[in-house]
Amino acid sequence: MRHLVWFVAAVVLLVPAAAMQITNEVRWDTADFVIFGGMLIAACLAFEAMTALTNRARYRIAGGLAIVATFFVVWLELAVGIMGPG
Repeated sequence: MRHLVWFVAAVVLLVPAAAMQITNEVRWDTADFVIFGGMLIAACLAFEAMTALTNRARYRIAGGLAIVATFFVVWLELAVGIMGPG
């Protein structure tokens, strides 16, 4: 499972790079890739820490959902500022 999580993170990071080759609608610069990559690394490390702390499937599912939800909220906030004025 550990390798699968990191593999999926790498594939997710490659999606915008591939999309930039296909269309002009996706325009990421180096900073976007660095920030998104850092967020993916943080999420993967949080998942690894969570799985190391518990063997119960319910806790792992709940922890995984919390990590994914947090990831998307941070991503949306950085992308469009959903939390407040700015």
